[in-house]
Amino acid sequence: MSSIADLEKLFKISDKGLDKIFSLEEAVKRYIRPGSVLHFSVSTSYSFAVVYEIVRQYMDVTDRKFDVIVAGSSMNVGILVAANLVRKIITSYAGDIYPRPSPSPLIQRALMKGEIEIENLSLLTYVQRLLAGALNVEFIPTNSFRNSSLADENERRGIYKVIEDPFGSGKRIGLIKALKPDVTIVHGWAADPQGNTIIVPPLGEDRFGIFSAKYVVVTVEKIVDTSYIRKHSKFVRVPNSFVDAVVKVPFGGHPSCVRGINPHEGYAEDIDFILEYRKASKRDDTMQKWIKDWILDVKNHEGYLRKLGSKRLLKLCAKNSPGAWKTELLNKLSTINGSYPYSPVEIMTVVAARILADKVKKKKYETLLAGHGASNLAAWLAYKKLEGENISVNLLAEVGYYGYDPRPGNPFIFNWQNIPACKSIVTIFEALGMVLPNSKSIASLAAGQIDRFGNINSTKVAGIFLVGSGGANDVGTSVDEIVVTVPHSKIRLVEKVDYITTVGERVSTIVTTLGVLEKIDGEFVLTRVMPMKDETLEEKIKKIRMNTGWNLKVAEDVVEEKPPSEKELLIIRAYDPDRFYLKSS
Repeated sequence: MSSIADLEKLFKISDKGLDKIFSLEEAVKRYIRPGSVLHFSVSTSYSFAVVYEIVRQYMDVTDRKFDVIVAGSSMNVGILVAANLVRKIITSYAGDIYPRPSPSPLIQRALMKGEIEIENLSLLTYVQRLLAGALNVEFIPTNSFRNSSLADENERRGIYKVIEDPFGSGKRIGLIKALKPDVTIVHGWAADPQGNTIIVPPLGEDRFGIFSAKYVVVTVEKIVDTSYIRKHSKFVRVPNSFVDAVVKVPFGGHPSCVRGINPHEGYAEDIDFILEYRKASKRDDTMQKWIKDWILDVKNHEGYLRKLGSKRLLKLCAKNSPGAWKTELLNKLSTINGSYPYSPVEIMTVVAARILADKVKKKKYETLLAGHGASNLAAWLAYKKLEGENISVNLLAEVGYYGYDPRPGNPFIFNWQNIPACKSIVTIFEALGMVLPNSKSIASLAAGQIDRFGNINSTKVAGIFLVGSGGANDVGTSVDEIVVTVPHSKIRLVEKVDYITTVGERVSTIVTTLGVLEKIDGEFVLTRVMPMKDETLEEKIKKIRMNTGWNLKVAEDVVEEKPPSEKELLIIRAYDPDRFYLKSS
């Protein structure tokens, strides 16, 4: 008869498995070959360490260009474009993101020279294409794209089409083609030698691209025992059977942020580093010098960390801790007040917040999606105003922050400090594909252009690429109502947009730096003007009409908005003490 000790020995949990640990140089050399379709999976960060190593190995190799699949093409892809390593970008957004979203001069130069092309998607359809690949189906239904220029463009590309519902509902159904990368590159918090990888929420696009790729290269902050993996299995998003290489690269996500399992683990984004890159990216010569200084001359990842210095890295770790926003604000307190004067962007933001709050109250909206820039600040201020009236609404950011209470000090829509203030953290797929269409929801969006019918363009103007859709196209087909904030000028408010990124059907209100336009009988009409000194109501209306790209109708009972209160100014200035969004445009 066997003893308990014998059975324990027989059934002891095994941690054995194939060791897949590689050096960074070896992993890139073996699995990332010129001509490959590379997918940079986004969760809490990107693997910048792999981006840098690709540049080191392939910048001087002929026929070395890649197709790149990535949710947001910012600094991560800009570096590869500057190194002439990209043929095509498959993405939902291609532009600079931090500190404020704007076109990337580097990507725009490459497009105008014909060096790269962009396959435009919305954020949800981007994820849906990867999901279809993971499910081993050739396509997947989507509600996005309807009646937009994205539909026309992607139908021409052969990746989108509309059919009659085969089940007889009489509806037209959009279909989007599956996407299967050659190599998926993902950065996680920790992995064991076999490749079981911990990724701490927010999960962003989740793991669909990992399941559909031929090869998967994982970079992590640390290598751990499998016993640690078992203990934290709820965070393991990458099973080892899908992983081909595991690479330990501490601070491998720098300059993006990385979150650990415990509150004090990880590091914050390196804002100064990102701003230095943006400055360098404005010209080819300064960008090439940046690549030489930060990638080629440092030789490897260890040299990169030495150049950054331990003091800088420790500071980023300290900035990641919950409540670090208080320390960050100490040196900015002198800029945070509610005193006058206020800028045109500030009054636009305040008025948009008042309108959003009023609509939430009257229509009992449950979800308020915050867009980029001033539209983000408007949503945050609306949330605080409603909170003061004991009215609940759940703020939502497209990457999956749900029910968060925004922290002051950083107005970025994906501010890292907002994660501990979330009620739930969902994926992009859930945020845009499930939460918005299945709750009473309103969105606060920005626009590059907007026309008299509310159609929004953030993609192309006169053939010049702006930034793309992000989640805006998806929002336009799923929310109940949209309020748009946009600086008032003829180049912004146009008769007809050059490209329909977001269909204007659900846009009810446009708030500008000069006034408020509301949709009446399908067309926008001026109903309110902003408080502007030393001008009569008639002069304000005339100014607004002169700066609008169509023959703007004016309501008979136009009223003037009240100036912002000191409390309203205090709140938005606390959110944006560096005035990334609030400065006059």
